[in-house]
Amino acid sequence: MTSQPSIPDIERELDAIHVRARQWFLESNIDSYLSLFNPGVSYRQVDGRVVGLASLSRSLRRQFRSLSAADWKFTRESLTMQNGNAVEVLLLSGWFATVAFGFIHRVWRLARRGRYTWIKQESGWQIVHVEIESETVQPVGFQFGSRVQLPPQTTGAA
Repeated sequence: MTSQPSIPDIERELDAIHVRARQWFLESNIDSYLSLFNPGVSYRQVDGRVVGLASLSRSLRRQFRSLSAADWKFTRESLTMQNGNAVEVLLLSGWFATVAFGFIHRVWRLARRGRYTWIKQESGWQIVHVEIESETVQPVGFQFGSRVQLPPQTTGAA
């Protein structure tokens, strides 16, 4: 009989996944990023609309095409086990920029609180359910040029 991993062990495993996810996101490696999500994922947006993997994939592909810069931090508010799944509540804050015509960058500030349920598969942990509990997206201005400079992050973890 094998013992269940401890919460600190699961936290370390999820932290490593978050590091890879960040790298994939910043590299616009959409296929690797999408591999984080279980094929049966349900993603409840802040407006209550629930989407599956196909819709989530289309939305992320659109975002990746227009993204010119991103920087974020998260704080894990909690990590629990429920029915064999890891459930973490994350507070995310960050800056994102989209680009038009190759030189007009619109900068956005994002604050989000979400509950992420992870299922352990043979290949590792995958997100099976997301509930975005709150989200604020604020446009903060424009920058012009080939590169955008985002404000520094001052709080949070990975």
